[in-house]
Amino acid sequence: MSEVENKTNPAERLRQILNSARVLPPQITGQWKICRNAWCEVFEIEDPHTEDALVQVMGRLTQMRMLFEELIENLEGIESLDDHLFIDPIKELSKSVNLNHLNSTWNNVTSLFSDRNMTSLDFVQNLIAQLPGLSETVLPEEELNSISKQSDELYDRISNSNLPKGVKAIFLDLIRELQNAVHEYRIRGAKRLKEAVAKVVGTVVVNPEVKEAIAHGSKDEEAIQAFANLVARIEKAYRFATQIKSLYEAVAVALPLLGAGAK
Repeated sequence: MSEVENKTNPAERLRQILNSARVLPPQITGQWKICRNAWCEVFEIEDPHTEDALVQVMGRLTQMRMLFEELIENLEGIESLDDHLFIDPIKELSKSVNLNHLNSTWNNVTSLFSDRNMTSLDFVQNLIAQLPGLSETVLPEEELNSISKQSDELYDRISNSNLPKGVKAIFLDLIRELQNAVHEYRIRGAKRLKEAVAKVVGTVVVNPEVKEAIAHGSKDEEAIQAFANLVARIEKAYRFATQIKSLYEAVAVALPLLGAGAK
């Protein structure tokens, strides 16, 4: 990845997603869309009627709620900020990601995307962009797609590996976490990648089965190395986006096999 000038921040990511939701055709064949299906369109989740799609959309909306909370917290930390102009509209917009409304009609959500609320979000985006430490470099779309493809291939590889059943289940869970983090990067930014890497590190540190498999080899060492390479790549993407201290020291303690992948 080469350095680029494109920057993003929590308010900008929120603005992009809500603008996509706002322009979504509200009806299909003359009937209002269901919120669940509409959000699947916004997040480009296929087969909206499946159980997997429901799990995915609930995960995305949970990340959206966290994004709202982080943004409001940032705004509340600014002295002399007019709550009526900046914070109240954001709180109003946050009602759009209520998980209890997934079976409601989409017009109940789009009514929240008023000109007043969206204009306030534009002002908030400009304000947040000027605050130190909240902007980050945008990861190239092709890099995200490549990581996503790598994680999908690794999931299949681990599924068909000779790893012990318990270890395999743990690795598959961690790969799913990394997959979700890549998809949810659009919402939470590099922070979501950091959370996923932290889960990997924490799981490896506390789980004796995984530590044993990594430290002393396993029935499928190449599969574990491929997993380590994926974690290293995501950690590298985090460093690229944030331009701050590497996570690698912490990762290397838990995953010695990352040595080659992180270079």
